[in-house]
Amino acid sequence: MSNHPVDRETIERNLLTIAERRFECYKTLVSLARRQQSILLDSSHSELAANIGGFDPLLHELEQLGKREASCMQLIDNDNWATADTQRQHQDLGRRTAEQALSLRALTQTNAQLLINTKRLVNFTLDAIFNSALNGQSLQNAAQTPAIILDARV
Repeated sequence: MSNHPVDRETIERNLLTIAERRFECYKTLVSLARRQQSILLDSSHSELAANIGGFDPLLHELEQLGKREASCMQLIDNDNWATADTQRQHQDLGRRTAEQALSLRALTQTNAQLLINTKRLVNFTLDAIFNSALNGQSLQNAAQTPAIILDARV
């Protein structure tokens, strides 16, 4: 923010705009996390990098929004920074953003577990192929062995 005085109404608008954008960022992060879950469940791993790349700009934007909000808050009296209506709107956006953040946390935890399970499956498959190759099976038979073992376990 610049050194010249800014009127209270402008600060209120800026703070509401920041809160609205923060909410939108979290909504988009939740959407990306849901898509990531679908990618992991559908084994569409070729789409995973692009999905993960979508998180970075939003996380950076959230960081910038936090800095802008801190700058705005320094310009006002924290106890009475806006009209009651604006404060209600800000609180509502804060509540809705917190709900999105909780959804994002749950999705992230689930997705992390899915990634761990995928890694375990890959390691299991590679071990089965390697062990089959060590036991003298042809590569074609070795490639079928994990499928047979997996089918038996499922």
